[in-house]
Amino acid sequence: MIRQTFIQVALFFITLFIGKSQPKLNNFEIQNLVKRKKIIQVGWEQPSPQILKNNYKMMEANSPFDGICIGIRDTIKGMAITEASVFVPKVIQKKWLEKSVQDIKSCDFKKFTDNFLRINTVPGKLKWDDNKSWEIVAKNMGTMAWFAKQAGLKGFCYDVESYEEPQFKWNPNHGISLRDAQTLARKRGGQLIKEIGKEYPDITILGFFMFSIIRPNLQSQNIAHTLAEDRYGLYPYFLNGILDHFAIEWTANGKIKKSGRGLIDNK
Repeated sequence: MIRQTFIQVALFFITLFIGKSQPKLNNFEIQNLVKRKKIIQVGWEQPSPQILKNNYKMMEANSPFDGICIGIRDTIKGMAITEASVFVPKVIQKKWLEKSVQDIKSCDFKKFTDNFLRINTVPGKLKWDDNKSWEIVAKNMGTMAWFAKQAGLKGFCYDVESYEEPQFKWNPNHGISLRDAQTLARKRGGQLIKEIGKEYPDITILGFFMFSIIRPNLQSQNIAHTLAEDRYGLYPYFLNGILDHFAIEWTANGKIKKSGRGLIDNK
């Protein structure tokens, strides 16, 4: 079973978990809850596996963090492999990453117990109906999940922000209707999480943005129209595809009785 932990900044999304009322905790329970919290460093200064290997002792000694976000920095046959390579429809082979895996495994961490691999959704040029390209990207995500597991990482830091082209904005020039784009985005979410689960069934994924990214649209009188214009309007459908995957699995094994498939269709 895939275990996913989505860390959200937006209070709106947090309230989905907090709910309207929660049982009161005693002091012992509160202390245990606080102890379980982890502080993970994420930023542009993220180390590569090679830099981490040479500097992790100094980094642990001079930081308050329980873990860090790591960025792959490899060049194979002239092809750069970074967090920005995963959503490019070019196959990333596992053997290309073996040295970076060993660099991380060589670190005898004392403090950094919860480390993550950075994944970006760039360059944002994938067409939703391009089956071949999405098949490659799904395999790449599986390869990154393999990397995280082999290197002893907790999972991914998944950054959906559109630093280049807006992958999750409907583009009528791509020749598909809005409804088809929504359906395909949902399919792609399920496609990617399936490949991730094959390689790392109990992976943890820290999501920088989830459903909260479309919060302003919820005030609209015509949410369908505003989502069609929004830079991240297809992202909720993509996320619902991930939830679909969980709903099928968890319904089958009796963990849930209904799907709760998300914010948009409320099925």
